[in-house]
Amino acid sequence: NFLRAALAVCDAGLLFGRRHAELARQAGAAETARNCLAVETGAKSFPQAVQLLWLGHLIACADDGINANSIGRLDRLLQPYYEHDRAQNLITREEAVGWMIELAVRLYLPYDVQAITLGGVDADGKPALCEMSRIILEATERFGEIRDLSVRITSQTPDDFLMQCAKLVLKGGGIPFFFNDDCFIPALANRGVAPEDARNYAPIGCVELTIPGKANSHAVSGWFNLLRVLELTLFGGCDPRTGERLLPESPDLAGIGSWDELMRRLEQNIEYMASRMVYHCRREERNQRLFGSLPAFSLLTPSCLERGRDITDGGAEYNWHSICLLGVPDTADSLAVLKRQVFESRQLPAEVLLDALKHDFSGGEALRGQLLAGTPKYGNGDDETDRIAAELSRSFIALMDRWSEKGNRLFVHLFSFYNNVYFGEAVGAMPDGRRAGEPLAYSLSPHQGRDREGVTMLLRSLAKQPHREAGGASAAIIDLHPSLFEGSNGAGRFVALLRSALAMGVGQMQWNVVSAERLEQAKRDPEHYGNIPVRVAGYSQLFRLIPPEIQDHLIARTKHRA
Repeated sequence: NFLRAALAVCDAGLLFGRRHAELARQAGAAETARNCLAVETGAKSFPQAVQLLWLGHLIACADDGINANSIGRLDRLLQPYYEHDRAQNLITREEAVGWMIELAVRLYLPYDVQAITLGGVDADGKPALCEMSRIILEATERFGEIRDLSVRITSQTPDDFLMQCAKLVLKGGGIPFFFNDDCFIPALANRGVAPEDARNYAPIGCVELTIPGKANSHAVSGWFNLLRVLELTLFGGCDPRTGERLLPESPDLAGIGSWDELMRRLEQNIEYMASRMVYHCRREERNQRLFGSLPAFSLLTPSCLERGRDITDGGAEYNWHSICLLGVPDTADSLAVLKRQVFESRQLPAEVLLDALKHDFSGGEALRGQLLAGTPKYGNGDDETDRIAAELSRSFIALMDRWSEKGNRLFVHLFSFYNNVYFGEAVGAMPDGRRAGEPLAYSLSPHQGRDREGVTMLLRSLAKQPHREAGGASAAIIDLHPSLFEGSNGAGRFVALLRSALAMGVGQMQWNVVSAERLEQAKRDPEHYGNIPVRVAGYSQLFRLIPPEIQDHLIARTKHRA
């Protein structure tokens, strides 16, 4: 039955191409008609390759909707056709740029997460950057609209290409975003992906990793709100606002005698909650297998045809669930306060803290000020707070690794998407001074406004995270004030900053170059000033199209200056 379904999709694809060819012929577009008829023979030229890529993309979207799907490494796909046509004098470089601009126009949709990846290394680990990498980047700049474009970088990535990336980033909008091969290739290879396949990774949509043509990666299969589990642990397993018991009965903070006991109970509660999340991930995988087959995607995955199985039914070579871990920076900030002020110095009685948290610091502004200022926060290079944050991530990754099974692994995203805003609504006041309902930190970025020691200290904190263990990828948005890049060598300063982050071992970086004042102006007068593109949460969008609560979060994030 699977093979019959796959054959039906092939027949439909042929008919689809022929119909387009006939429409083009009727319109007098003979070249377009020939390109569309390449469905019968396979692409023989660069224009035919781009045309068939587009038709194939439409078929894939018909299979899975306008979902977060990866076109993969577009430069590697198209470079052989470009080289052939250039050698035969069939196309100019400018014409190739024009084709890439036209493809960008086609892909530009209200929900545009059809990810394109450039650069990185090839299957043998050699630099894979090519002329098409530069052509696609140039086309993205000239197109001028928001695109989902990632660049894989290594220490061998040449400066001229990074300068081309920098000029695009400094225009605003957070495009392209950068993936460190030295982090994510080992993260995948150490979790069962063959090294030559790991070197061909590409992000889906925002930051979620896949192996194009070989993996069913279940992007964003589960969400885990770490700060919520800490809150329940502090209140003995009960929701402090409703009194509902959500965890097994245990002492509250006042009944916990030591830091080690607190961490042991937190770890137990994380396992308790995580076991239920994993159950639901695997249950939904079974439901998709039964009711949501994807024959078109299966056709793009050769092992599915070899095995005679749909991609949802074990046809892919690699099958994993990507689990989003939210709230690491906030949880680390709260634990650092508890460690220093409750258990070590004993200057803060647990009963007093619990009462203040339960009432959202009503009448307790002096205490809240002590919590905010009395202990260094993540994102400022403080070794102890950063170590707590890194251990939280590493421990959760180890738990998912332990529960992984052959053919059904659990890879961790250190990523929140924009759900850091909405998941924060479920969490009350916390020991770091955070008020009830405030957004969580975005992914691995510090809690908004707390990174006050400069961008180099922020990178130092980020670098301590276990990026080389995050099989689903890590994520951080770094907001930079435009004044940092004033003068003739602004792009050069950005490249130096990027290379420093790369050398320090930061995994995935999204850079916003914008001022809070400009965002506030856009919020006050969206009609005249709202068309400013900004990096939001793994994707970019015009500021006026972003929900107000997320706009406020973007404004509150620290904009690092020189």
